[in-house]
Amino acid sequence: MNGNPDFTFESHGTIGVLQPLTKDGVLWCDEHLSEHALMYVGGYVVEPRYAADILVGIRHDRLEIEGLA
Repeated sequence: MNGNPDFTFESHGTIGVLQPLTKDGVLWCDEHLSEHALMYVGGYVVEPRYAADILVGIRHDRLEIEGLA
């Protein structure tokens, strides 16, 4: 881990927005998220019930998420 986050994740209550920031982040999304996933301003809209599993998967693959300890 180099200190530069691969993603940001913002929770807005009923939705979250996952924004890939690096090439590795974009590649992870291409591999793990549906090609039909809803996008908003360059980020993926994530329902709260799926957010935890997605964030765990990102961390499992040793990518960094800004704002999560």
